[in-house]
Amino acid sequence: MRVRSLAAILLIACAVPRPGVAQDSNNDQSAETVYDIGTHGLRPPQAIDAPSPNNPDEGRKAKVNGTAILSATVTSTGDVRDVWVKKAVGKGLDEKALEAVRKWKFKPATLNGKPVPVRIDIEIKFHLY
Repeated sequence: MRVRSLAAILLIACAVPRPGVAQDSNNDQSAETVYDIGTHGLRPPQAIDAPSPNNPDEGRKAKVNGTAILSATVTSTGDVRDVWVKKAVGKGLDEKALEAVRKWKFKPATLNGKPVPVRIDIEIKFHLY
């Protein structure tokens, strides 16, 4: 039997505009407003390098199908920070999804033409069979 896998990746826009405050990863002394998708005039970030997660043997053996939802901050430089799992799949797949998303690179979100940090949800679908 041939083992095949597919990880589909989708960005999910947060529906409610709620600017929050988070520490800027480049300077611990300053606070920077982190916006949610849905903020008026905000252009969302665009993934420019989003490698798929590696699939662990445990998930492959169990033939897991499921969707992990991660929440992350995309900084004003397009880096990914503060990633956490909102909806888990299990079987080691959540850890692999976290590992992959931390390496992603984005064209940053903009507000009035200026790059700004934004909080996004990322959906990663696993189809292991």
